[in-house]
Amino acid sequence: MSPYLSLIFSVFLYLRVYGAAVNKPNIIILFADDLGYGDLQIYGHPTSSTPNLNSMASEGLVLTQFYSANPVCSPSRAALMTGRYPPRTGIWPGVLNPNSIGGLPHNETTIAEALKTAGYKTGMVGKWHLGVGENGTYLPTNHGFDYYLGIPYSNDECPCTICYYPNAPCNSPLKIPCNPSFVIVLCLKIPI
Repeated sequence: MSPYLSLIFSVFLYLRVYGAAVNKPNIIILFADDLGYGDLQIYGHPTSSTPNLNSMASEGLVLTQFYSANPVCSPSRAALMTGRYPPRTGIWPGVLNPNSIGGLPHNETTIAEALKTAGYKTGMVGKWHLGVGENGTYLPTNHGFDYYLGIPYSNDECPCTICYYPNAPCNSPLKIPCNPSFVIVLCLKIPI
């Protein structure tokens, strides 16, 4: 084969292999406590105003057949994070609170860890509710998330009503007091 033909063949092979690479889709999971299937405009609610969620749904995947693994927060979040039933994760039967000692076991593979093996960067924003532990042992950044900005429990569970800046350890001076009334007003006044 001539060097020119070989070069042209190599270029076309390169373009075929690397040009066919598909961009990874962005994955955004919204998980809200006490939100029913029919509470959102995208699922047919006649009066709720969710323009931003509607826009996201129009450009993405809308799930219409799904179930929560548990009716309370911590076990259902553990199931979502691991893909396993709550009793298998050890987060069962109730919710974790600021006095809880444990958290989501480190031997559980989370969705963040699985996505990282596929080359994704991962972040978690909002309520974790799967344990804190000593020095933040159980926080999201120790379960595969690259970034975390949120609260470890519900807003009403003092004294741990604090926000963590991304990747800040529990004893970090970067903790700021959260204002639960602001969060509530934000949720009620701004369409999502």
